[in-house]
Amino acid sequence: MQTRSWKSPLTVLVVVGAILCGAALLYFPYFPHAGRHRKGPVNAILNNLRKIEGAKELWADKPGGSRDVDLTAQDLTPFLPQDFWKRTVAGERYIINRPNVPPEAVLTKGVQNLPTGTRLRFGNDGKVEEIRPSKDAK
Repeated sequence: MQTRSWKSPLTVLVVVGAILCGAALLYFPYFPHAGRHRKGPVNAILNNLRKIEGAKELWADKPGGSRDVDLTAQDLTPFLPQDFWKRTVAGERYIINRPNVPPEAVLTKGVQNLPTGTRLRFGNDGKVEEIRPSKDAK
């Protein structure tokens, strides 16, 4: 009678696979953004804010650029895709701010689970800040 060795290639493969799956299950909870990715219109609005921030940096780095000036859409137009200001995701309004202040998007209607009047921007730590309108504001 012949006995099987535990060292057969299939057994080794199954054991290694189980160890890797167990290690992955232990590691996944430590991903910093696991399950928090934004999708849909809000993500597109955040991408537009990134484009505006990049355009502000390019504007400030050009000769004659300054970080202490209020910028306009016209100032940033050369650094953004064509018709950028004409296309909105959900009717949002963008506030450019000075080069050293993050741009903001103000929602003119409810988008996903965010109410009308919500302001979106990136904080100094790079995380998204949602500033919801106060319930007293009309």
